[in-house]
Amino acid sequence: MGTPLQVVAQDFTESDIRLQPTIERALTAQGYAVDSQAALQLVYATQLSTEAGAEEAADEDAAEENGDLSDELNTGPNMAEFKDVAPQVNLQLRHAATTGLSNYALSFVLGVAGQTPLWRGSVTAALPPQDPLPIVETMVPMLVPAIGKTVEAEHAFP
Repeated sequence: MGTPLQVVAQDFTESDIRLQPTIERALTAQGYAVDSQAALQLVYATQLSTEAGAEEAADEDAAEENGDLSDELNTGPNMAEFKDVAPQVNLQLRHAATTGLSNYALSFVLGVAGQTPLWRGSVTAALPPQDPLPIVETMVPMLVPAIGKTVEAEHAFP
């Protein structure tokens, strides 16, 4: 059995609650043990922006993420600001279209409540508007294998 992790949603939205089993299955497939009592937490957050210029927003979101999170994991499900922890993984996906795109994002933060996070990473995608849950579900297998690793920023242009 692998490292035990507690999977915690930053927000208790319907889509985040529906996403949690997908994350837990991916973690189990990678050899982690999902345990609701584990001290080590994997806090996840999703974001959807349907504003004009989502492609540029994907770049801005990735650049701003260094200041979007806090110095410590909260004991509750909310992540505050992790200003001192740079993302070790930042994957950006873009559609060939340049207008009418939405920005979808999935972020993970790994650590123990009340302590500086050990690792963080994110996947962002600028794609035509659609149901966000299937998009974010496809991001999970990209991000889970990178947990604990440092990966150079990757860009994919479908």
